[in-house]
Amino acid sequence: AVQNAWVMAYNPTNWVVQPKGINTDSSGKFTLGGLSDGTYTLEVNMPWGQGLVAPSNLQVVVTSGVGTISGTNVTNNTIKLQEPSNTLSGWVKKSGTTAVANAKVEAHKDMGGGFVEARTDSSGNYSLKLSDGSWWVEVRPDWGTDIDWVYTEPSTRMTFGASNPTQTKNFSVTSTDAIIYGYVKKAD
Repeated sequence: AVQNAWVMAYNPTNWVVQPKGINTDSSGKFTLGGLSDGTYTLEVNMPWGQGLVAPSNLQVVVTSGVGTISGTNVTNNTIKLQEPSNTLSGWVKKSGTTAVANAKVEAHKDMGGGFVEARTDSSGNYSLKLSDGSWWVEVRPDWGTDIDWVYTEPSTRMTFGASNPTQTKNFSVTSTDAIIYGYVKKAD
């Protein structure tokens, strides 16, 4: 089950009809109400960190107040998500030589609709599974650990599809040596 996926129904030819949406519960169930009889496009957006892919051709037909979902990988109103087939991998190293363990490599789907992250292993390596389309990729420190590096380059846009399903993005980060100590207190 996928909890907190956003499921939205809308009529792409009549935007006077307000889109309706709701998050899935812990069992993956959703209940959308307030739709008149008719045919709607159904969109499923994954919660943060989920690299799963929803079918792009989902529809729901509402007849006498009951909706029937159709599309690829749909059976009895159950939408089956797929693992992405594209792979992004690489390394994070200080000055290109010393491995950085536990760095967060994040990918944000261009125009929304997806976020995936991975942490580097002890050798500084990572791997992400991503769906087709363009993704903005960046590296960040894990704020729960001692941080002794910084990455100052902007996010990189990478596009995946049938012609380029496997790509590499390496990150060379810069060592830091500054330490800031301080306090935050309430006014007396």
